[in-house]
Amino acid sequence: MKLSLEEKVSLTKILHLYKHVGVLAFVHPIIGLMLCAIFWNTVPVQYLGQWMAVLMVVVLARSLSFLKFKRVASNRQGLKGYEIYSLIFSFLSGACFGAAFVFLAYTQPPATHTTIALMSIMLIGVSAFGFVSSMKDTFAFTLPVFGPLIAYFGYLMSFDGYMLASILSLYAIVLFRSMSPISSSLDDLFELRIVHEEAGRTIESLEGKLREMTVEDAKTHIFNRRFFDLSINNELRRAIRTNSSLALVLIDIDCFKHYVNKYGMEIGDKCLGAVAGILKSSVQRGGEYVTRYDGDKFGLILPNTTAEEAERFALKLQDVILRANIEHKATTVQGLNRISVSAGISEIDHGMPIDRKDLIANAEAALNHAKHLGRCSIVVHRDKMESAVSRQALSLE
Repeated sequence: MKLSLEEKVSLTKILHLYKHVGVLAFVHPIIGLMLCAIFWNTVPVQYLGQWMAVLMVVVLARSLSFLKFKRVASNRQGLKGYEIYSLIFSFLSGACFGAAFVFLAYTQPPATHTTIALMSIMLIGVSAFGFVSSMKDTFAFTLPVFGPLIAYFGYLMSFDGYMLASILSLYAIVLFRSMSPISSSLDDLFELRIVHEEAGRTIESLEGKLREMTVEDAKTHIFNRRFFDLSINNELRRAIRTNSSLALVLIDIDCFKHYVNKYGMEIGDKCLGAVAGILKSSVQRGGEYVTRYDGDKFGLILPNTTAEEAERFALKLQDVILRANIEHKATTVQGLNRISVSAGISEIDHGMPIDRKDLIANAEAALNHAKHLGRCSIVVHRDKMESAVSRQALSLE
């Protein structure tokens, strides 16, 4: 389901918040241990252990919530649900510390109240780094920490109590006033980043479509002659550099002019598309390309393929096309009334100077020889083409 920009910003804020779970998961236990160490001799050990266990459960639950959130981050319901979960965990974490601070302030002598207040200020200040992207979470955490302490210090109705309550209140005001522009700036930054990423994806998509338009044949929807020329140059260079084989197969639809004269240009275009589709679906190895070479001719560029391997492959293609049983009552191929193809094959010879023109010319010579032998034939280029033997698909045998 597509999210609006506002929802994407909210999602990014929550993800940013959850990414900083590690800060909170590290800081909160450390501060908890500091509290335990400071008041080790004045608070029963079982109380400290029970409180620390509760704090660790909340920290662990927040961490596990983040791991699950990552798996449903693109879901609208997940977005709303985990925003609430984050607020709940923030409040529970704050409540754990708030309860500890009030308990300590109540059970310890007044001389320790300043230490307790400073510990709470340090806790809020360090935790603010983890909550920086969410004012709601900052408030949900700060309220149960400072609220009970401020209320308790005010309840003491002493000068020191009023001073500590005022300091905590002032600190909270300054904190929220300082975080407000930061949070707003982060919102703008997240929005700009989302817009930038979407614009980048749009540009990539348009570039891909443009590349397809410039190298795709409009009638057959396979690569065009321009792509053929670019690819064969690249594959030749690669074959020379790696001393590997490279085969070229030129395929021609037999008696296609007769086909167009009998069935019309529109049906002829459909026939071209059908043959192109068969060839494209049959070529599945990476680096192999099917292109429209010229008119009713197709070119297959087959890297790491010898002429013999290309011949076997061309036989399979010829057989598939014959089995497609595309009617062609105007064909001159003896014994057929369906579309057939002829093919000429050439390969590079590393023992001779390698030239793109020679590779194409050899494939064309082999194709012409296949036509001369009666069409529906496959011929591999030889030094003496007169001695070349044609082969035919199983569907003719």
